[in-house]
Amino acid sequence: MILWIAAMLPLAVCLFVKSGAARLCLILAMALLVFQTTEGLSAPKICFFTMIVAVLGMEAMRGKLAISRATAVASIVLVLLTVASLIRGNSPVITLRDSSNYLLLLTIEPLSTHFGRRLSSRTVRRLSIAIGVAAAYSFTATWSGKRNLGSLPEIGMSSSVLFGFVVAMASAIAVTSSKSRRWWTLAAVLITAGVLTGTRNLLLLLLPPIIIAIYVHRITVGSERAKARRAIRRAVAVFPVVCVVVLAASVALSLDVSGALSRIATVGNLSQNGASNSLVERQIQQAIAWKSIVSSPIIGSGPGTLWQIYRPTSNDTVTGFTMDTSLVVFAKWGLVGGLALLGLLWCWWRKLRPNRARLNIWSLTALGLFPFFFAQSMLSAQIEDRGLPIALLLLGVGRLSHMREEREIEQLIAEEALYASAPRVPMGVG
Repeated sequence: MILWIAAMLPLAVCLFVKSGAARLCLILAMALLVFQTTEGLSAPKICFFTMIVAVLGMEAMRGKLAISRATAVASIVLVLLTVASLIRGNSPVITLRDSSNYLLLLTIEPLSTHFGRRLSSRTVRRLSIAIGVAAAYSFTATWSGKRNLGSLPEIGMSSSVLFGFVVAMASAIAVTSSKSRRWWTLAAVLITAGVLTGTRNLLLLLLPPIIIAIYVHRITVGSERAKARRAIRRAVAVFPVVCVVVLAASVALSLDVSGALSRIATVGNLSQNGASNSLVERQIQQAIAWKSIVSSPIIGSGPGTLWQIYRPTSNDTVTGFTMDTSLVVFAKWGLVGGLALLGLLWCWWRKLRPNRARLNIWSLTALGLFPFFFAQSMLSAQIEDRGLPIALLLLGVGRLSHMREEREIEQLIAEEALYASAPRVPMGVG
């Protein structure tokens, strides 16, 4: 009873607090601390999803619920396929747990519209950095501990997507800000911390700053071009120094740096005979997913099915695992659901992609994040990463708030120009 009362408090705050920033902070905090857990439908988790429904309900009652055609199509397809999975006899709890991340992706557009009308771009940027750094630290702590490389206290969600998101954002701010050194320092610290977990696919964290640097280097606008080139020159000087300092600090903290680096060094000679345990698990999962695709290529096996088939080789329980293979989308949702999800992500990219004429940190962050996400998705099931909806939500809110502020500035300039051009009536006349 106490647990349920405690879980309902955030819902009450979400419904009755008028501050959009407070509501978004509450949703993000609950996502980090509750949504990432592998347990069933606990009271806090039900409260989290109820908060999402409450916000969407408020938008619907005001007649401002924004849903594009891509979101509507993906929603219909995924809901029908989830219902079909239940009809097949899959456990309702496991089915909902296995589809919850996908269903949450469908709420990103209306949630972004809701918060984008209420928050400033600066507030969203601060929230994004805080959430991203927290998730990156948690990832580092979690995987350092699992690989016996060191012991760090864990906090909240461990997400490689949010790891790439905060590296991309730090790089985007670095090339658009006059204080680029501090942001390149943050990016270098995060990349080095990610590499020190021994996670080989986190070498892809180098993609966001490189892609962003190449993009802004070709800008032809005078002041923006000079600022970007100066920021890139600073990155060349800052990155090596910060990496060496972080490595030295890690050794001082008794972290097994050599163990992490030796694990990464094996990436070039992985084979069936010399593969690591994580790769063996992924190969088993890939074989199961492929069988599922062959048996039902059009509509897939449905969420919850693969969990009943897969048995990990370790002593961990099945419910503590996700299917970490790039085939998981088409195994669960088939060709119909997979194309609906890819179409949804493509529409998000088209909304967020940068425009050389109007450079901003949100479009540059998307430019760095999306290649990182898709490159990792070739190796594992990054669409299953529970940080993906959070990253897309923050990008959507930031983009909309930035566009709103730009329109307000343009309107103010136009009003001032109109006032300046208006004829003056001499004093005393009339």
